[in-house]
Amino acid sequence: MRDASGVAQAVPTGNGTRVFDGEAMRAWIERSHTALAGIRDELDALNVFPVPDSDTGTNLYLTLSEGRAALADLPAGSSLGEVAQAVALGALIGARGNSGIILSQYLRAVGETFADQDEAEGGEWAWALDRAALAATGAMAEPVEGTALTVVAAASDAGRRAAYLARGSDDIPVERVIREATSAARDALARTPSLLAPLAERGVVDAGGAGFVVLLQALHEVLTGTSAGTELTLTAPAGVTAPAFGPTGIVDECLGHRRDGHDYEHFQAGDFEVMYVLKASERDADLLRQRLSRIGTSVGVVGGVAPGSKKGLWHVHVHTDEPLGAVREALGSRIRQVCVRYLRGERADPDGLGLVACTRAPGLIAPLARAGAVVVYIDPGDPRIRSGIARAVVDSGCNRVGILPCGPRTAAAAAEAVAKLKVEGSEIVAEVLESRGEAAVVAGVAGLAGAGDNESALSRVASEIARTRTGLVRWPNDGEPGVGAVELAEAALAAVRDLVGEDDEVLTVVVGREVPSEVLGAVAEAARAASPAIEVIEVDGGQVSPALSLGVE
Repeated sequence: MRDASGVAQAVPTGNGTRVFDGEAMRAWIERSHTALAGIRDELDALNVFPVPDSDTGTNLYLTLSEGRAALADLPAGSSLGEVAQAVALGALIGARGNSGIILSQYLRAVGETFADQDEAEGGEWAWALDRAALAATGAMAEPVEGTALTVVAAASDAGRRAAYLARGSDDIPVERVIREATSAARDALARTPSLLAPLAERGVVDAGGAGFVVLLQALHEVLTGTSAGTELTLTAPAGVTAPAFGPTGIVDECLGHRRDGHDYEHFQAGDFEVMYVLKASERDADLLRQRLSRIGTSVGVVGGVAPGSKKGLWHVHVHTDEPLGAVREALGSRIRQVCVRYLRGERADPDGLGLVACTRAPGLIAPLARAGAVVVYIDPGDPRIRSGIARAVVDSGCNRVGILPCGPRTAAAAAEAVAKLKVEGSEIVAEVLESRGEAAVVAGVAGLAGAGDNESALSRVASEIARTRTGLVRWPNDGEPGVGAVELAEAALAAVRDLVGEDDEVLTVVVGREVPSEVLGAVAEAARAASPAIEVIEVDGGQVSPALSLGVE
């Protein structure tokens, strides 16, 4: 059955909708995507916890967009299980932020519930809501009440209750289960300010919780073929005051324990958001979750391992003051799509210039992000870096984006990413700028400071790169770091003599792993011999190759 716009609906009967199949699942995702697109700015404005970075609506929308995109190659007539699992995988790979991590895990639980099914009835949907609520809670290392987790738990409880009251029927209507779940979710959303102090202080409901109510309303609309016709109330009910201490209840009971309270200031910790995708075993994922919890907050390591497999796909999220540490915790696993954002800066202006900085130097992650770029760390073992660059372009939050590659390989991947965005119909205008190593990336990002509109900013960034003469010094024969120190020193001195002139003012040296201090001393001495007043800035990049990236201004 299809509505007037041609969107597939579940099949209703006189007693309520009983059949929910693959086409209905597609319709839910489409309607949810449209609904989130319409409310994303309002949800962004609500975003005050755990970090007031105004991106919850955008993160939910972009995460669901990736799930929706995964359906493009799925043939018409695919089963409910096939559609649900395709959406879940797309959302997992493309998850953004806390809210996206929770949504991806929520959809994953739905996909697993319906994995082998052509259609589902109400009792199965109640089971799916229950599994999804537990999965959403388990997505975060430190779940907190008054967030989306409270909303999805309330929906689960109401769905189970509706299914229980309808027991004895041959088939339990899906519409009845989802109607009750949606109503309970709305009520729980209204209660979130009484559960979470930052919400009460701002007089708003939880942004992530509001997003999940939108998803449930969209599901109910698909089931009934009608609009909910009810606007979400996004402000706190009158008379709500900030709780004196962190509450306990639904979330803690789901986890089988209770807490005396939550330290809300703890959840504000972490200047950087680090996200990446990796392949790992269940055990390694659990260990990574524990290690990240020691250096950050809002930790999520979500995904899973398919039956019969040793390793599975996981998406990692953490807020931390140690972005390098968060990346290094995963090294040794197959890691990709490493994106880092600075959370304490000003919110991106969509009409300004976004900058994506690619680097092989883990030591540059923090300074480049702090300077205003979305940083893509290029792991040497990742053969597919295009997806990480494409993701960072979107995550910049700007309509015009400059991409700074750190070498030929990343320049080619960046060009592919731009082409992919154009094919997908993105309105973002992205341009790959010239780059000749990490020193040029540093110069380009520095050019962003003090720039005006996006046209002048782009010109300034490009100008900074153009006027920076660069050189790369590699370990002899591209050998192992630390081997051939004498030959490395000779190559470094030759590069400095070629680059530095008597009027040059600054030499930036991005230092790779295990470069001896005597090599750096010789570089600085040679630079000052060529230009006595030159300032030599050494940056500990920690990259495997090149050994040194030089930039002269």
